[in-house]
Amino acid sequence: MPFKFFVSSSKALSLLELVLAISLLGVTLLAIANLDSFVANYFKYFDRSPQVYNNLAYILDFMAKEFLKNITTVTLEGNYLNFTYNGVNSSFEFKDKNSECSLFYKNLTSGSGICLSKFINSSTVTYEPGYVNITLVGCYNLSNTCSTPQNPQIEMRTRIRIPALITRN
Repeated sequence: MPFKFFVSSSKALSLLELVLAISLLGVTLLAIANLDSFVANYFKYFDRSPQVYNNLAYILDFMAKEFLKNITTVTLEGNYLNFTYNGVNSSFEFKDKNSECSLFYKNLTSGSGICLSKFINSSTVTYEPGYVNITLVGCYNLSNTCSTPQNPQIEMRTRIRIPALITRN
């Protein structure tokens, strides 16, 4: 029999069999540890893109809801998108990406305000009669380079129709 060397007549383990078994166990445990590390790192970054996407979608929905109110005027002054409805003056302030809050909504009549986002990298707001066009570009961590797996970049656009609108520059 050609494989008689590997077949042992005794019931005990040889040193060679023991070393092979321990080596295989070590390689298997090392593979499991690497897989666990990869999965933990992957899922740490996996949730970032949906967070940015959901935040930008919320902002655009919030803006559309505000603009569907009975708006009488809209002005775009620098980083401010000001609008008036039912005698209430409000403003969206697009701040610098290095600030704590990159988009701030403020009710100018009452003085109350709320930070809407900390993910906005850049924004473009234009308007034409009856419409406001908004483009938001956001990423998870504004202090680092965007468009990486660890720091995904999302761009969203919308065109909001504003009925009975008077625009001023």
